[in-house]
Amino acid sequence: MWRVIGCGLALILAGCGASDCEIMKQVAAPSSGTEPGTLQAGMLLDNTPRLLSAAPLAARSDGSVMCLTCLGIATLDAMLDEVDRIDTDGSGNVAIAPDDASYVATPGSGAGALEIVALSPSGEPRWRTPIESVGKLVAGTEGLYARTGAQDFGSSVTPGTVIGFDAATGESRTLATGQYLLGAAHGGVFVAERVSDSSLTLRQLDPTGNVVWSRAITAATSGLSLREAVVTPDGGAIVLGVAGGTLDFGDRALLVTGPFVAGFDASGATQWAFNADIRLDGLSRIAQPQKLALTTQGEILITSRFTDGISLERAVLSVATPAGISRNLDYFARQGTHTITGLAAAPDGAVWVQVDSGRLELGDSPSITIGDHTFTEEGMYLFKLVP
Repeated sequence: MWRVIGCGLALILAGCGASDCEIMKQVAAPSSGTEPGTLQAGMLLDNTPRLLSAAPLAARSDGSVMCLTCLGIATLDAMLDEVDRIDTDGSGNVAIAPDDASYVATPGSGAGALEIVALSPSGEPRWRTPIESVGKLVAGTEGLYARTGAQDFGSSVTPGTVIGFDAATGESRTLATGQYLLGAAHGGVFVAERVSDSSLTLRQLDPTGNVVWSRAITAATSGLSLREAVVTPDGGAIVLGVAGGTLDFGDRALLVTGPFVAGFDASGATQWAFNADIRLDGLSRIAQPQKLALTTQGEILITSRFTDGISLERAVLSVATPAGISRNLDYFARQGTHTITGLAAAPDGAVWVQVDSGRLELGDSPSITIGDHTFTEEGMYLFKLVP
């Protein structure tokens, strides 16, 4: 069943010494339960939280998952296996293609320099190429797509450039400038270009940068942004965003009060949209959406974070259909600060969730609760759940 791997195997990954990285270990016995809310597996990956905003997590076709461990890459299913000994740039920039090829942003040869390293599905290096900065990575079967510059949609930093890299050779090409990278399509990518604080254009670009379709979206108030996009089996897109007031997609309108999710077909027509505002008892603040995924059964998964503004933070995994949210699974609760850094739908319909339990403040007691399980060690956890 589960095999324990010590950090000694990962020493080359990022200089992870015995003093700051304990043994990665099983914290919940494997379960085959299929009821919603069941915890099927739990691992403590690293006793030192990395506080990454976007740690890589991507399900592989064999049922395993690629995840960040000691700033390296590992595959976790019934066992935890080292895939490749390679440093990352510390930002969590790793992308997994549908064919299980992986791409990693790594430190380059000079101060502040970065490189992209491509690995085969078995972990063998294919190519490496320099890149000036990385805001986000996504991957399709045809290769890698990277956005240079800051990826924060609300940042005043000048938007960067979307670059494509050939899967076999690493040959690069510029797809677009001044646009935000949202996710990989079936051939190409989904991007968004900000027009103003209350309007943007959502596009699908093909692998060479040509526009497949585009759609203007406007909101009644400022603060409109798109966070992530996932491709649907028929080639459409599902996007997660935030807006206020009436949201106009051009072919339909939606009244929103914060997070929203919308679906588009392969030609860019709006198929559906729903308000994803979630509120919990005792926490009046609107949810802060974090991650988006789509299960093989067609259910939409959304992670959100809540805070009471003092010390309590809770994270919710929402399960939705195109008709709206069907249930909220209030899995995680603790005193202090924690973050869901990764979400990936597994081929069997379950979901992988990566959680940084946060750095403790004076007097805090770490606690992550999932169903009947409570975990009290500080660190990075990886859970497999039935949503």
